[in-house]
Amino acid sequence: MSWLFSVLLSIAQAQSVCTTQIKLDGVIGPATVDYIKTALRETTKNDCKSVLVLINTPGGNLQSTRMIVEDILNSPVPFLCLISPSGGHAGSAGAIIMQACHVSGALPATNIGAATPVMPFGEELNKDMRNKIVNDTVSWVEGIAFLRGRSQKFARDIVENATSLEAAKAKEAGGIDLVPASIEDFLTLAQSKRRWLCRVREKRKWRCKWVD
Repeated sequence: MSWLFSVLLSIAQAQSVCTTQIKLDGVIGPATVDYIKTALRETTKNDCKSVLVLINTPGGNLQSTRMIVEDILNSPVPFLCLISPSGGHAGSAGAIIMQACHVSGALPATNIGAATPVMPFGEELNKDMRNKIVNDTVSWVEGIAFLRGRSQKFARDIVENATSLEAAKAKEAGGIDLVPASIEDFLTLAQSKRRWLCRVREKRKWRCKWVD
């Protein structure tokens, strides 16, 4: 995980749009949760309009993933998530986080999936406990995919069956939105996507809606 933030100017419809760029390139854990929160604060501080997340991770802690997903789903600015660089992947927790992003994409020669929950040190779970954890995760990820207008079947398959697909097939399956040629191409294409955004009206009250 990169602890450096950079601010980009993406060009869309002849306007400059400030975007905060971060990288998730390690194991997802509690530090990643703090990293995402810091990115949101920096985005607000710099008056940026979105967060670009470059993802290349094998996965990580499920509880940390839930907290990250919650932050993304309730973010006042869109998260634009791209599996990068070519040769990278969004495995396990990374695949789930990709489902939460307002716009998701993957560079060619990347892959996404294999999100079946496992114990951190490879311990065996009894059948009942395994079913409980898998079913809970499936319903959660299906709900995220439905909210984002992506394939619930893809969401279910990556958890139940540990399905993993390369970028073009993942797009065909409805698991991601875009397969751009480059980061710059992704930023340009992402500007045309509709996004579900939530903004605070007053303390403890939110207003959420689709925006273009």
